[in-house]
Amino acid sequence: MHFVWNNTALRIVSFVPEKLKIPAGAAIVAGVILIGGFTSPESVDNTRDNRAVSLFGLAVIIFVMWATSKHRKAVKWHTVIVGMLVQFIVALFVLRSGAGYNIFSFVSELATDLLHFANEGTSFLTDPTVPELGWFLVGVL
Repeated sequence: MHFVWNNTALRIVSFVPEKLKIPAGAAIVAGVILIGGFTSPESVDNTRDNRAVSLFGLAVIIFVMWATSKHRKAVKWHTVIVGMLVQFIVALFVLRSGAGYNIFSFVSELATDLLHFANEGTSFLTDPTVPELGWFLVGVL
């Protein structure tokens, strides 16, 4: 695997000038997100218009965070770009594969069970009616 990586990806990247590596990476990630986001079939709640609004919101949030930063030049765009790509890949894994959905469903059930144990502990320490109030803060303490 190391041989393949060194003789394919690293050779291609070595031809890209240093100043263009971050913009090229951003363009590739944007292309992957746009192609992956807009080529899948639409449903009632998942139209291309809704996807475009979500992507625009993501771009606005990143821009606002950058614009309100005291040290704009210190932003490590490589980390932002890779983080967005990883987030998109995880989302595709969870939403498009049965295994991903099952894994996250299992983790969700474990978290729900843990919160139920917290409700039992709260009932033990206080009054049995306190967990029924629905206060998240009391349930996780």
